[in-house]
Formats: sequence, C-alpha cells, structure tokens
Amino acid sequence: MKLLLLSFVALVCADLYSAGSGVKSLTPKDFTSEVLDNDGVTIVEFYADWCGHCQNLKPTYEKLAKRLKGLATVAAVQCDAPENQELCSRHGVRGYPTLKIFRKPKNGKRAVPDDYRGERSVPAMANAVIDKIPNHVKYISSLAEAKAFVDENVVAVFAHKGKPLVPAMLKALAVDFQETLPIGATKPKILSELLGKDVPDKSLVIFRNGQPSLYDGDSWKRDSIHSYLSEQAAGKIDDEL
Repeated sequence: MKLLLLSFVALVCADLYSAGSGVKSLTPKDFTSEVLDNDGVTIVEFYADWCGHCQNLKPTYEKLAKRLKGLATVAAVQCDAPENQELCSRHGVRGYPTLKIFRKPKNGKRAVPDDYRGERSVPAMANAVIDKIPNHVKYISSLAEAKAFVDENVVAVFAHKGKPLVPAMLKALAVDFQETLPIGATKPKILSELLGKDVPDKSLVIFRNGQPSLYDGDSWKRDSIHSYLSEQAAGKIDDEL
C-alpha cells in the first residue's frame, strides 16, 4: 500500500517539462545558482502540474525557450512538489501559472524578480525578457570613440547595419565576457574608417594592443561567436588584417 501511495505521489508530481524541452526544471538545490546568481536574465514559471492554464501554456513556453536560447534562461518550478512549496511561498506565488523575470540590479549581488503580467505569447514574453538583458556593450558613435576604445589591451568590436544598435545576442555575449573581454558595437562605416579599409555589413574584429584581426568564421550563431570570443579572451592570436 505504501509503495502504491509513493508511486501515485510521484505520478501526480511529475515535471511538466521534459529534459529536451529547453525549459530548466528547478528545485531549491539549484535555484540560487541558476537564477539568483545568474548574471544574465531568467524567466521562471511557477506552476502546478494539475493546473489547466499551466498545461495550456506549456507549448508556448517551450517555444519561448527555443526563441531565447543563448539569450536568457527559461526555467520552471513545480510548486505542488513537496520539496518546492517553501520556495514558491518565499516568492509570493499565490496562483498558477505565475511568471517572474529575474535579473541582478545595478551593483546587486543577487537577482531580483519582476512579475510578468503581459500577454502570454512568445513574442510578448521574449521581448519582455530581452528588454531586461543588461547592456555591457559600449556603443561607439564616432571614429574618435573607436580609437579610444581599441587602445585598451584586448577588445572586440562588432559592426552591423540596421537596428537595434546593440543586438540582443551581443548583449547576452557581453554579460558572459564582462570581466575578460570588453565588447563594443558600431556601424560598418566607422569600423571601416578605423581600419582604413571596407568591412562587410556584419563584422567582428578583435583588437589586441591596437592591432586588428577579423573574425572569418562561417557561422554567426551565438555558440560559434561565443567559442571564438572565448579563445580570444584566453589569448589566442589570429592573423592580423
């Protein structure tokens, strides 16, 4: 009888999101490291497995995780699981689903939540999260600013046409490299003037003690750029332009 009861509880409290969904299922054991200590942005859904509205939100929330991959963390906490109830209570969860966006305040050590009360669509939720990504990118609006910026030891300068002036992917990358590799953004025209030669409409140049090297990888996906910047921050030297 006891075994049947335990099996029933496990079935009732099964996670709504699978490991391959892109949504991180959190417990008190990893909530601090994954959310409160995260230098980026995390959106957390506090839900109950039996909640019909939560089940209806599931496919949209999984699409959100794919949309924000590499930009922010999409997570969930199952509040009807006994081990999570105190965590949900601590964050003021009184109904399901409750959505909160966490990020660190300026000069803050721990991320704090803002309730998300907007439309529960992928575009609306994604825009709300992206708007909260900290901006550690230096926007360079003139040749003089560019010259001053690249005088630092090792920096990365990204140039592209169009808006936004600082793309979300670049802001997310700058969060990861804020301590090791300053990142700037500018227009291709300014970067061309700085280098004394034309550059493509989308360009990434590493300056090491003022000497430039152009990223010539095949992919502009976040993981590829992150790997390249990691190598540069670690001291790998490419051929100069």
